[in-house]
Amino acid sequence: MLSEAVRRDLILEDITKKTPYLQNNSKVRGVFNQETVRQIFDYSRMPELWDNKVYYLGNLLAACTGMRMSEVIGIQLKDLKGGYITVSKQYIYKQGFTPTKTKENREIPLPESLEVMLKELSNGDQEDMLFCLGKDKSKPVTQWSMGKSLDRALKKLGIDEEDRKAKGYSFHSWRHYFNTIMRSNNIADSKLQKLTGHKSGKMTDNYTHFKHGDFNDVSNIQAKIIPFSNVG
Repeated sequence: MLSEAVRRDLILEDITKKTPYLQNNSKVRGVFNQETVRQIFDYSRMPELWDNKVYYLGNLLAACTGMRMSEVIGIQLKDLKGGYITVSKQYIYKQGFTPTKTKENREIPLPESLEVMLKELSNGDQEDMLFCLGKDKSKPVTQWSMGKSLDRALKKLGIDEEDRKAKGYSFHSWRHYFNTIMRSNNIADSKLQKLTGHKSGKMTDNYTHFKHGDFNDVSNIQAKIIPFSNVG
C-alpha cells in the first residue's frame, strides 16, 4: 500500500523499507523416533533410566496424550475418569492452578494400564496432585525437574547433551511426537485438534462435537506406546 502511495506521489518514501525483518528465534523441536520411545519407556529399565516413577509416568502421560508439561504437572486424582483424563487446568510454579493455555477443557483417552499406575501415585484423596515427591500431595514437582529427569534418561540411553540440542529434544517434544504418531495413523485433524487444544481449523472445531467415547481409534494407537500390558 505504501509503495503504491509513493508511485502516485502521495508520499515521499515507503518507510517500511528501512524496517529490518524480525528474526525467527523459534526453537526447532525434535520428534523422538520409535526406537528411542520403546527404550525409554521399557518398564523393566525404569529404575536404570529414570530418577523415580513420578518422572517416568509424567513423561509417559505426555507421550500418550500430547499434554503440555504444565497440564501434566497439574493433574489431580479427580481428573482420571475411567478411560479418559480431563484437562481443565495447568499448574504454574509460584502461581498455582490457572486455566489451560487456550482457556478450554479437553477430554483425552487414557489407557487402562497407565491410569492404574497414575492412581498409585495418590493417597486416595480426589484432590491429590499426582506428580509429587513424598507424602505431601499438594506440591507437585517443578517443570524444571520434570524436564531434567528426561534429559538424564536420554543421556543414559547414550544421547548426550550435544546430541539432544542438535536434535531439539525436550519435554515439549512429546507433544510433537503425539501429533506425529496420531496423524501418521490417520487420526483426523478435527479429532487431533480436540485432543491437543490447537486452534487451527477454527470452523472445523466449531462444527465438531466429539465426546471421549468417540476416540476408540485413539486408544488403539495409545496401546502401541504403552510398554506394558499388566500392572502389578
